[in-house]
Amino acid sequence: MRVEIRDPSGAAMGSFTMTLGTGTTYRYAFTPTMLGAYSFTVTAVDPSGNPAMASGAFVVRDTTPPIANAGPDQTVLQGSTVKFDGTESTDQDGIANYTWMFVDNGAKTIFGARPTHRFDSGGTFTVTLTIRDPSGNPASDDMWITVTSTSARGAIQGTVRDAPGRPIGGATVRLLASSTEIASAATNGTGGYAFRDVAPGTYSVQVEMGGFEAAAATVTVASGETATRDFTLLRPNPPSGVPEWALPVGIAAVMAALVFVGIGLIRRSRNIRDLARVC
Repeated sequence: MRVEIRDPSGAAMGSFTMTLGTGTTYRYAFTPTMLGAYSFTVTAVDPSGNPAMASGAFVVRDTTPPIANAGPDQTVLQGSTVKFDGTESTDQDGIANYTWMFVDNGAKTIFGARPTHRFDSGGTFTVTLTIRDPSGNPASDDMWITVTSTSARGAIQGTVRDAPGRPIGGATVRLLASSTEIASAATNGTGGYAFRDVAPGTYSVQVEMGGFEAAAATVTVASGETATRDFTLLRPNPPSGVPEWALPVGIAAVMAALVFVGIGLIRRSRNIRDLARVC
């Protein structure tokens, strides 16, 4: 007894021999190559050589659910358009449908892997992404959108100086949230810097300037308030015997070095003349 099988596209998968199992039950085994409806035809021949045929069908379904990923939580200003992204969701057969549901002045439902929505009201919104694979297996994941008004945001400011207290202009100041740089600025002539319109939260402020060691600090911004964080930058290896305050900044450092060299040459010249007199 043999069975011929065709896959969902109609292509023949071959002819398989059926073996006698328990009683009068015949069995066969094969590995499906795709999901969908398969057709088969069984042919049996009796001892006299008389054939008989019967046909049927069976369906191969995927029962493994996908893994939904609604993306990271977001904090935005009131009136901003948020871009959702569910493309990190996975399934062995792909994602057939993306549905996003949340409440913003009424229930909202939007579709697609990367839809957008404008939030005109402040607050925290729970957004639920539900995905389905081609077999209809579902999976869900939540993310949160925090919408803040402009008046609720704060600021960070401060001054960058060297060890003697002199302001350092032109230093690079970076503002980071969760190790991601979100803004940068350069200090002005008085060493000042400022970041305006900063959402409440905890940030890292990093300062860099050529000829100085970098500095960093954690700063927390409260709603509607300005956080102040000053920095003192140190030189990595000041010359032996020369105090930090004696080291000029910028071009003055080069001029000072030339003066030191000149003084050394003058002293050497005097020592040579004194030695000549002794001889």
